[in-house]
Amino acid sequence: ELTDAGTHSFSIRRQKAELCTHCHEFSVKGMPAIHKPVAEGQCLGCHDPHGGTTRALLVEKTMAELCGRCHESVTRDRPFVHGPIAQGACETCHPPHAAKFPKLLDVVGSDLCLTCHKGMAANLAAAKSLHKGLEQGCEKCHDVHASRMPMELRQSVPELCLGCHTK
Repeated sequence: ELTDAGTHSFSIRRQKAELCTHCHEFSVKGMPAIHKPVAEGQCLGCHDPHGGTTRALLVEKTMAELCGRCHESVTRDRPFVHGPIAQGACETCHPPHAAKFPKLLDVVGSDLCLTCHKGMAANLAAAKSLHKGLEQGCEKCHDVHASRMPMELRQSVPELCLGCHTK
C-alpha cells in the first residue's frame, strides 16, 4: 500500500507468514517438529517473494548456502562429507518446514539411511546373522553429516570396535 507518493514509500499489508499464506496454502499444524523460522512466521528469512534462483524463491543460490547460514557447523573442518550434503541437498533428509520427528526428519534411525542406501538394505536382508551393533542404528558408527574419517565414520574402525567390545 502506498504510504508516501513523494518518497515512493510503501507499507506491507500483511505481516510475517500471513504475507505468504494469504495466497499460498501452507500449514504445519499438527506437525511435531517445526523449523524455528517457520514457527515464528519468518518466511522471508529463507524466501524472496520477488524472485530467486530456484523455483522455491530462495534468498541464496543453493539449498546448501541457505542452510549453511544457520547450520554451518555440521561440516566445519570435516574433510569427509555425506553425499547429499556435499551436493547441497539437505532436503533429501530434512524437510525444510516441518517433520514428524525431531531434527526435521520424516524417517529416523537406520530406516532413514536405507531409503537411499538400498544396496545395503538388500545385503542386510540377505545376511544370515547381523552384528548386534546394527540394532543401535547406523549413527552409532557413522556421522550422518560429515566427519574426519572416510565413510563418515565417527572414529577409526579399531576405536569403534573397542568402544563396545572391551576385554
